[in-house]
Amino acid sequence: MRPSANVGQIAAAQAGWRVAFLEGDDDGRRGREPMMTLTHKADFSATHAEPRLPSWHPCARIHGHEWSVTLDVSREGNFTEDESVAVHTAFAEFDVWVAGQVNLRHLNEVDGALQDRCGPADVARWVYGMWADRLPHLAAVRVSGPTVDTGSTDSGGPQYRRYEVSYTPTTRS
Repeated sequence: MRPSANVGQIAAAQAGWRVAFLEGDDDGRRGREPMMTLTHKADFSATHAEPRLPSWHPCARIHGHEWSVTLDVSREGNFTEDESVAVHTAFAEFDVWVAGQVNLRHLNEVDGALQDRCGPADVARWVYGMWADRLPHLAAVRVSGPTVDTGSTDSGGPQYRRYEVSYTPTTRS
């Protein structure tokens, strides 16, 4: 049974944020309160390079992608009204941060942590490190951006699809 919606959940739904309830019978949470997750996604365009790859590899050179970063903020039970307001305020600040720090930028130059390793997993780990203190219940950061060649289409050309990487720390720092 889902808990009844509180003010924070109603505000989240009205603002267009995804609110998920995880019932938990199959994940060892039996007898505990349901987990509530607030999710926020920000999109941006940026270039990067993977300098550790061989020079012949196309990703070793500067190239661009459309990226998406999703923050998952989770806790047992419902968020209090104050927690919900704090999370939604942080989500709005995250949008401003993305627009000012990573959108239309070369990611390898944004932070020293991304200088030599700038794939989706590296970006997810970096974003988590930048935002974990601002979002106390930050559970995961998901990043999608680069495409992978998944084989040929029926017409013989390459077929590409975006893939997503999720960074979920084993312990909270």
